[in-house]
Amino acid sequence: MASNVAVIEVDDVGVRGPAGSGSINDASGITIDTGEKYRIIMLSDGTVTAVPYDAVPPDTPATPSIVVRLSSVGLSWPAAARATSYIIYRNGSQIGVSNIPSYRDPAITVGNTYAYTVASVDQYKQRSSASAPVDAFVDIALNNAPQDFAITVWPNPVPTDGYSFVNVNVWDIDVQNIAYALNVDAGSLTPTADLGVWKLRI
Repeated sequence: MASNVAVIEVDDVGVRGPAGSGSINDASGITIDTGEKYRIIMLSDGTVTAVPYDAVPPDTPATPSIVVRLSSVGLSWPAAARATSYIIYRNGSQIGVSNIPSYRDPAITVGNTYAYTVASVDQYKQRSSASAPVDAFVDIALNNAPQDFAITVWPNPVPTDGYSFVNVNVWDIDVQNIAYALNVDAGSLTPTADLGVWKLRI
């Protein structure tokens, strides 16, 4: 995917001279006050801004690594030189921006395949070209039975006129899905704000 930042080389940045002079600095895009050369760039949203003439765009990110789960796809990549943020694309459309070299996409559907690319952005809003794509298949076979975790209940036994807290000893973005697969002989489980804790009421 090509960068969507167009660079327009100009000889006149339109900076006027001292008040009343009526002059315009038209030498080669050099400002009156600092003498620095600038380029004008037009961004994809139609805005125009000036950047230092020798400002090099950020490096293109490496192909992201992925971790696919039933409820999300996690992306990570090495930090790109001169990047201050990253734009994440799924199937060619922008889905998010991250200030760190990682991103989690929760808007997925089991059975689908998604192609992800990442572009870096520098402090002047210059973008790199997009990384090579990586495909993520959300496979129903990922729905394996959980292994090596323990459940504790407090208080125990569960009072018949109140509730107990059920705690799972792992914390994971998918642990809430594990919770709804738990069965109890009596009563009901209610999730809490903590993904590893539920209320059990008899």
